[in-house]
Amino acid sequence: MLHLIFFKKREVNSSLFFFAYNLNPNKSKLKHNNKFNLITTNLNTTKLSIIVATLTLICISCAVSPMAPEVNSYTNTKEDTENLKNASGDINSLSQKSLKEVTIAKLKEFGNKLTAQKNEETTKIEKITAEKESDLLETLDSKIQPVYFTKPETTEETKNNVKMQIKRIIYSSLDYDKGEIKKLKEIIEKVKRKDEGEYMIIDLLYGKALDIQTQIDKHLESTKEDNLNTLSEENLKELLIHVEFDLILKEKFKKALKKTVGEVPQEIQKIEKETNIK
Repeated sequence: MLHLIFFKKREVNSSLFFFAYNLNPNKSKLKHNNKFNLITTNLNTTKLSIIVATLTLICISCAVSPMAPEVNSYTNTKEDTENLKNASGDINSLSQKSLKEVTIAKLKEFGNKLTAQKNEETTKIEKITAEKESDLLETLDSKIQPVYFTKPETTEETKNNVKMQIKRIIYSSLDYDKGEIKKLKEIIEKVKRKDEGEYMIIDLLYGKALDIQTQIDKHLESTKEDNLNTLSEENLKELLIHVEFDLILKEKFKKALKKTVGEVPQEIQKIEKETNIK
């Protein structure tokens, strides 16, 4: 897809140059003086187009149909209930309470998974942030932050908690690889130089990434046993749907981010090599 974007862009630019060349009576002068500038300008535009398109894929790939996890959760819960019925040998002995217990058991499993995930993320991130040069958010320009960060009522504790949530989803998506984190930072540095670059970065970090992690952290609290025991069967089913959905969302975000970091630098290098411009 990235190659397609580049070549389409290049074909359009070539046509425009050919058109301008044939309209100008001083073809030789245009050819020698303007072609380099045209290519240089278009190279920068093409670079940004590739990066923007790839970063946009992160947002698109996170637009999962909410019906998918609902169907899966509902089906799996029904299957588990059927298994209980078969094991009991007495279908009539299983009441609605059994279905509720199955759902609670599933949510407890997710809760244990989320707790282990958070502990691992926190431990590994602390090792990375100990080296300031490897810390993505702390080395970004101060302009790369949401508006509410500049408000006097926003405490440092709030800012640090938000940054930690972003690091947990970003760093874990890149498997805590310092080299991959550095590549992402380099991509961000290129994007932020453009007119809407800062907005795009803020939307990626403090929008999409933070939203997903925030929802998952809410589920961590909701799946504690004391909370589960107070919910109705319908509320438990709804919670199960949302937990599964947001975990799928985080996984899709991870795949999209890894793809971005893995492919964008290579595409830029190819363009620079083809045009002999650094």
